[in-house]
Amino acid sequence: MHPFRAAVESGEFDTIERIFAQDVVLHSPIAHRPYRGRRTVAAIIATVAEVLTSFRFDKEIGAQNAEDRALVFTAMVGDLDIQGCDFLHTGDDGLIDEITVMLRPLKAVTLFAERMATRLLSSNASPTDTGRGAPYPASDKTALNEVRDGLADIGGIGSPGSRVGDRPE
Repeated sequence: MHPFRAAVESGEFDTIERIFAQDVVLHSPIAHRPYRGRRTVAAIIATVAEVLTSFRFDKEIGAQNAEDRALVFTAMVGDLDIQGCDFLHTGDDGLIDEITVMLRPLKAVTLFAERMATRLLSSNASPTDTGRGAPYPASDKTALNEVRDGLADIGGIGSPGSRVGDRPE
């Protein structure tokens, strides 16, 4: 079992950053630019765990010691099924240095994006307000601010005037 899968399945969100390289990059399915850094990625993963329910990994693809692995998962967001895949790259040091996430279907992804934005952009959110314990020290607000900045552009997804799902007239 891949260490990322083991950490997520056991709910180790307060210590998950230990399996990430210092300069890990997360390519999000809902933000146009990648997130960088161990604390930022840990904050995002912890928040995803709050937004998605009934989360389970269905399969791992790739050889046990391969540097590239794929973890296929299913979950719920609200009352919608969502399916995804985490593509993980592990560096020579054994730490994850790149994560690319793919999600489907669009309706569930849109709801997921809205809930992530609401959660991370809310005025009540703070580095210690994750519901599972802080994914990084409370004194370090940089990670949360980077996540908020990256999600600021998606706050209107699915809202009136949004181009997502619009049909040409």
